[in-house]
Amino acid sequence: MSITDIHTSRRAFLATLAIAVPAIVAGVSLAAPLPDPIHALILAHRDAAAHFDVENAKLADTGIIGDNWLPSTAALTAELEATRSLISCVPTSAVGLAALEAHLHDHGRMARHFIPARRLYDVDGMYIGTGGGDVAGIDFLLAGYAAGMAAA
Repeated sequence: MSITDIHTSRRAFLATLAIAVPAIVAGVSLAAPLPDPIHALILAHRDAAAHFDVENAKLADTGIIGDNWLPSTAALTAELEATRSLISCVPTSAVGLAALEAHLHDHGRMARHFIPARRLYDVDGMYIGTGGGDVAGIDFLLAGYAAGMAAA
């Protein structure tokens, strides 16, 4: 190590200190922003859905014999819980929102059970019923999340 390395390191330390101390005093966090939790939930949902598909395929191959249906039921329950968690988590970033949109349109088979119903009207404004977990329901849910992010 040469004198120049020490001098450079000391200079870098003092420059960091000059920024960090006022920021800490002002209450500004120097930590990187936390990642959007929606990404972990998407992965968990994808894994749970894949596990259910495997267990369901095993059951379809063998038929119901004794209690061999229990792993498939447990996998279905896990997928439903993962779906519930996924739908109830509001993305915290535009990237997270886009990832959720892509995932729900590709793998959202269980989502329709958890997307809140909304009132549907025809072009004349007449009430025609409620909708929920169809493609329009997914888009409606995501639009609500996007509006919430824009307002924040």
